[in-house]
Amino acid sequence: MVEGNLGHVEKALIQGHFSVDSSLYRNICSHDKNTQLVETKLAGFVEEIIAPPGLVNILVNGEVNDVYAKSLEILSKKLKFVQTDPLINASKALKDVKTELERLRQRALSKVSCHIIEIFFAMRKPGTNIQILQQNLLQKHRYLILFLKEHGSDKYANVCASYVYTMNKEIDRPGLVPHISQVNSLTYPYEVIFRSLQKLLMDTASSEYLFVKEFFGEVPLFYQVFEGPFSVIDQHLDLTIPTCHDAVCLMLLICITRKHELVMSNRRLPCLDAYFDKALIYLWPRFKIVFDMYLQILYRCDVKMLWIDGTHPHHIVRCYVEFTASLVQLNDECGDGQVCSKDSFFVTDDLLMEHFGDLLQFVRRRVSEDLILYTECPNIADVEPIVKNFAMKWRSALELMHNEIVTSCSNLLSGMAILKAALAQLLNDYNRLSECVKEIPGGAALNRNLVYIASISYEIRKYSRTI
Repeated sequence: MVEGNLGHVEKALIQGHFSVDSSLYRNICSHDKNTQLVETKLAGFVEEIIAPPGLVNILVNGEVNDVYAKSLEILSKKLKFVQTDPLINASKALKDVKTELERLRQRALSKVSCHIIEIFFAMRKPGTNIQILQQNLLQKHRYLILFLKEHGSDKYANVCASYVYTMNKEIDRPGLVPHISQVNSLTYPYEVIFRSLQKLLMDTASSEYLFVKEFFGEVPLFYQVFEGPFSVIDQHLDLTIPTCHDAVCLMLLICITRKHELVMSNRRLPCLDAYFDKALIYLWPRFKIVFDMYLQILYRCDVKMLWIDGTHPHHIVRCYVEFTASLVQLNDECGDGQVCSKDSFFVTDDLLMEHFGDLLQFVRRRVSEDLILYTECPNIADVEPIVKNFAMKWRSALELMHNEIVTSCSNLLSGMAILKAALAQLLNDYNRLSECVKEIPGGAALNRNLVYIASISYEIRKYSRTI
């Protein structure tokens, strides 16, 4: 109680003493507040730049783990603060602090880079599952790479170079099919080896691209890793493709490449876009050259020499039919109308012309695909013979076409692919004829001779089921 009263008295005396100049009293109070503010800021400033003993001990002597990574984050903040705060550069008294932080930076850079490179060395051991090391060791410490990138560009460049060297040695290992082929002395068709190598390339590139993008944050590093494999593949294609004279093999390679290109597109990974483009640039022109060679040879053949006894075709004809059927089938599987449209048209057109020549000549000369007449509307006398002839023989003609394919093609599936294409074209052409009849004055008189499209489709499905 007494001390409290004395305090009030002391305060009253001071206020009375300064009552003559109250502004002086306010200045003193303001000075005290400014002093406290300065002390608070100074304490925060010191905390930003000073590295406590515990932090120093972890960075210098600790193992590289999650705790070490968190300590790196603290050191990174202090380094950035020192680099950006103008007071540090202006104060001679704080130079010692800056020197100590620089020493810690160098120590941390050395320790982190050595730790990561040691993991890279472990990845070089034969039989090592690289993806497990990437996911279990490297991905957990992504901040280590970020610290190197922000505070040690030289160390970061060395780590990147070491990683590229490590992965180049790993990717140079042989693919599965070539390795099995060498061990067991087996031989495989070239397209099988091509597919195996390309699939291995896709799987490896997908995994590597995702890792490099997430861990290093630099997509160009992926292309450094795969620079060697891409170069080897380019040299291989440059030596192999120009010497290939097998059009079916070339088309298989094109189909394989396009299907793999679609797989990578569905994965939303653009890392092999340039490779696929270059591979197709090699393959398409060579296929055209070989395909044109086949056609030129066929054009120069003497048709009379291609029949043995008037009922069985020469083996050259059989080979050509099977070749065409193979391209037709690949065309369906690849979904590319440019694959064999010219060649399949020749074969199916010849087959249809033999049995339905009058129908084909009329619709192609007089009616377009969109059912528009090319010339003036024909009269009923123009179409009546065609309609009645088709109605009389179409079933027997289909059976003859089927038998011809069976006897001409040693490969039944290939031959049936040609028959299927021919029947589809026949159905389209007859539909064009039927629509034309409807537009002719007096065409209704031929309705009883017109064959229902559904009936033709039913017969076609019967042959399709035999396929």
